[in-house]
Amino acid sequence: MPLTASGGLSLPLENLRTLLSNCTTFQTWTGTATPAAAAARIYLWGYDGTPTYPTAIVFWGDANSYDSEAIASGGPNQFGVRADCDLIFLANIDTTYTTYASSFEQCMMAFCNDVGGIIDSMKDLAGSGAYLNIESIRKIAGPSRSDKSDTQNLIEIVFRCTWAGI
Repeated sequence: MPLTASGGLSLPLENLRTLLSNCTTFQTWTGTATPAAAAARIYLWGYDGTPTYPTAIVFWGDANSYDSEAIASGGPNQFGVRADCDLIFLANIDTTYTTYASSFEQCMMAFCNDVGGIIDSMKDLAGSGAYLNIESIRKIAGPSRSDKSDTQNLIEIVFRCTWAGI
């Protein structure tokens, strides 16, 4: 039986997956029709085997940033939390960007257009309703293409999402 996210270290990752899977631009990019189908294309911490591309991975990145501090004006045992989660977008050039596979420049442009639209959608949803309250999104690596010897021919970009809440 699969585990359900609970607590301060797994819920933020699951909540970022929920936010991302509800972005219609992510659904379009992954060819999925529902948030549930899109969520199946978003992995927490990594993946086993070979994922279906395009995909995303949500994880605690190199920053390992998680801060929880008591709120001075709050009641007893009331804490605010601020943390960073990393988000990788991955696509297979040969299957996702077939039209542009022969032109590195056009392939990168198409990938950046798609991911840029997804980031814009994330910003539109962040902090509304039950979605993760993202305060900033920073690009920390990429976009880059895998080495030519990599038979998967991948393209990726990495973002750091800072969120805060109580």
